[in-house]
Amino acid sequence: MSIDNWFQVAFGILFIISLVCGFKWKQAKDLLKELAEALTATSQALEDDDLMPSERQKLLKEWGDVIKAARNLFVVALNFSRE
Repeated sequence: MSIDNWFQVAFGILFIISLVCGFKWKQAKDLLKELAEALTATSQALEDDDLMPSERQKLLKEWGDVIKAARNLFVVALNFSRE
């Protein structure tokens, strides 16, 4: 199974989880967007098998954005479940 197939499966699973658990669509969409950007940046950085310092910084920023988006989604989900 290629990496692209894994990405499609991951996006599908996140989408289903967001629907089943009643998460807010905006936060789920933001997470999927950030995840796609991080995966794209990772793929581009690893194409030449050499990771430059500027690429490392970009990857850290992109994956940090994914973590922030995931945290926002979980905070909204926790607040939603308490209502």
